[in-house]
Amino acid sequence: MTTPSLFPADGDMRRDLLVRLRRIEGQVRGIQSMIQGGKADKDVLVQLKAARSALRTTNNLVLMNYLLHCRDKGGCPETHSEMSEEAVRVLALFLDV
Repeated sequence: MTTPSLFPADGDMRRDLLVRLRRIEGQVRGIQSMIQGGKADKDVLVQLKAARSALRTTNNLVLMNYLLHCRDKGGCPETHSEMSEEAVRVLALFLDV
């Protein structure tokens, strides 16, 4: 079962996510340039950590939006039990454990 997009084309959340992803894309391109330019491994690692953190934050925003949508708008399966199971499956997929 596929759920529809939780981010309307004119929504603030969608704009925020796209800005974040573009910034992450720039970070990754910068890391590529650092590696091509022979920058120190330590400097590359710092930038990789920053990009990873930005991705984690973006992931958490999308996950939170999904769970709130399930709770508030009925975006998940019909019954409470099915909704809980679906939420747990999604959490299990996206948590860094």
